[in-house]
Amino acid sequence: MTRRDLILLGAVAAAILVAPVFASGYVLGILVTTGLYGIATIGLVLLVGLAKQVSLGHAAFYGLGAYVSGLLGTRLGLHPLVTIPLAAAAAGAVAYLVGRPVLRLRGHYLAMATLGLGVVFQVILNEWVDVSRGPSGFSGIASIAVPIPGMTRDGRTLYVIWAVGSATARSPLSSSASGRRPGSSACSRSRRHTRASLAPCTRTT
Repeated sequence: MTRRDLILLGAVAAAILVAPVFASGYVLGILVTTGLYGIATIGLVLLVGLAKQVSLGHAAFYGLGAYVSGLLGTRLGLHPLVTIPLAAAAAGAVAYLVGRPVLRLRGHYLAMATLGLGVVFQVILNEWVDVSRGPSGFSGIASIAVPIPGMTRDGRTLYVIWAVGSATARSPLSSSASGRRPGSSACSRSRRHTRASLAPCTRTT
């Protein structure tokens, strides 16, 4: 990490720390949403950047975890510290079941399969109104914000989300070197499969 990167990270950290004091509720909401999308992006980096697999349905698992956590909290009254791990486990289980057959595909076939997964999940959420409440969603979800005296709920939530995002970014899995080495066998196989699937068909006689 260069000196410029360290300065940039320090500036971002300082902005997050002082945001609950000076920023409005609207700005805090945007920062919270940015942190949530940042966590989802880290997961996509693991899949596309390190594993070298194309995925256009990553939002389906992101949304699945969010809805499972929200439903467990609103229907069963569970605390977010309980619902979030359960939601992560549910999304991981579905990803495993779907990934077993889908990852046998290569190139643009894999991309189309993951795209279809995202479309199907969106249709289910919109049409299964009794569970998801359709496009309107549902309210009453408890906050995971830690109690900090003199600070609003949005400010506490901001700290929690960005702390989790920072820990995720610095985790051993996200900084793993596997998949980054240009000469690694996994990367070479992925490139060969991608080139083969995208190459024009030729006829031999």
